[in-house]
Amino acid sequence: TYHQTGSTPHCLDYKNYKDWEKNRNPIRYESNLNKNYDSKNMMHCTRLIHMGLELAKGEGFNIERTWDREFLLNIRNHKIEYDELIDYIEQKHQEFNEAIKTSQIKEKIDVDFVNNLLIEIRKEQLKKIF
Repeated sequence: TYHQTGSTPHCLDYKNYKDWEKNRNPIRYESNLNKNYDSKNMMHCTRLIHMGLELAKGEGFNIERTWDREFLLNIRNHKIEYDELIDYIEQKHQEFNEAIKTSQIKEKIDVDFVNNLLIEIRKEQLKKIF
């Protein structure tokens, strides 16, 4: 039988996979294959959990990673086993959920404030250019 609505997404998924396979970084792929997880992806996931936890605790948006830099690099270099990493991330996720309960972060943003801030930032950038 031919099922057009099922066939089209399948063909697209297959094409996307083949494109990824053709263009992937072979060194990164081999490294991840041997350790059974994508180290770069897991490093960024861990960093994002840390940053989300910092925001929820009211510590601000810290772009410069100083206290966790070495840990993140160890993840990136496959120096931490997958199971250990998953346990750590689950623990941090629980901490994040607890921190969100007492967070001062508003449920809804002030759209006008954000838009005006963006306009002011762009004006300042244009002043520097011209």
